[in-house]
Amino acid sequence: KLDQVANSITNLTKDINEYVSILDNKEIKLSNINLTDLIEEVKHEFTETLLDDSDFEVLLKLDAWNQITFSKFYLQSILQNFVSNAIKYKRKEVDSYILFESAIEDKRKILYVRDNGIGLNLNRHGDNVFKLYKRFHRNISGKGMGLFLIKSQLEALNATISIDSEEGVGTTFKIKF
Repeated sequence: KLDQVANSITNLTKDINEYVSILDNKEIKLSNINLTDLIEEVKHEFTETLLDDSDFEVLLKLDAWNQITFSKFYLQSILQNFVSNAIKYKRKEVDSYILFESAIEDKRKILYVRDNGIGLNLNRHGDNVFKLYKRFHRNISGKGMGLFLIKSQLEALNATISIDSEEGVGTTFKIKF
């Protein structure tokens, strides 16, 4: 039991350090990023899963814009979390996908991230979606940090995120840069 407690404390410390490093990073390095290239880079990290799981696709519809000035480190982390979650929370009975779609709304760059996974009951969980250590599917492993980190990294660079989701249908995240 002491080992379990020690491991939990160690993991908690790592999680807090990761979050604090986001908050502390006053000089976030910005660069011009080709979104298609970065998504392809992220896809390679999931090659084994994507090859083993031929009924999961990463789709791109980046006609509105494909270049953005942002932190490559943060954006890569954000994309990794989205792809990881889409794979983790996919529905078994359908060919699954994650779609990255760019748009321009009110002169701002928007990135929609859509999947057709198991979705979420926002009436029940909506207030907690982006909070630390909040998990909504007990039968699927995770720490409840991914969406919290995504939101923190976006807000560190004045971007915002919102969610629309329906159980058994899928989830759409809307990022405003």
